Amino acid sequence: MPVFEAPTLSVYLRRLGWGRLWLAGLLLVIDAFWSGWFAVPYNVPFFTLCLIGAVASVAFLLALPNVTNLPRFAWLQLTLDIVLETAIVSVTGGAQSIFASLYILSVVTAGVILSRPGGIVIAGLASLLYAGLILGRTVFPLSLFMKPTEVTSLEVVTMFTNTGVLLVAAILIGSLA
Repeated sequence: MPVFEAPTLSVYLRRLGWGRLWLAGLLLVIDAFWSGWFAVPYNVPFFTLCLIGAVASVAFLLALPNVTNLPRFAWLQLTLDIVLETAIVSVTGGAQSIFASLYILSVVTAGVILSRPGGIVIAGLASLLYAGLILGRTVFPLSLFMKPTEVTSLEVVTMFTNTGVLLVAAILIGSLA
């Protein structure tokens, strides 16, 4: 009877790289079909962010065999994913963006790869960046990058809901992993 062996960290990181590359390709296709659909408030096009994600995925996949400290490499990958996801959410509308759900993919991945503490830290980082993105337009408006606007109550509720979902998902996935 075959015995099930858990995949190693290297296998998980390779799967993460391929998944990231697939997702970046999917976002490029979405951008190609609906390029006029997004209300881009900044000078950074959505296509450029998706291309950065694809290049980072290929770079991580090529660098993986030469990495000696895999947990640190996993932290780097997941942190950069959260930053790139925040940029995508920012470019595609902030609180109204349909891509805010991308955060959950990184939180679930962190919960599986880095167990519960890693998932909670990544969820906290994602929540902090998302809240900063929503509240930053009102509290600290950066006139070079964004127009100051008022935060509606729906945006605040959305921010707290997404933050709660990310933290609960991190705890549950960390427990299951």
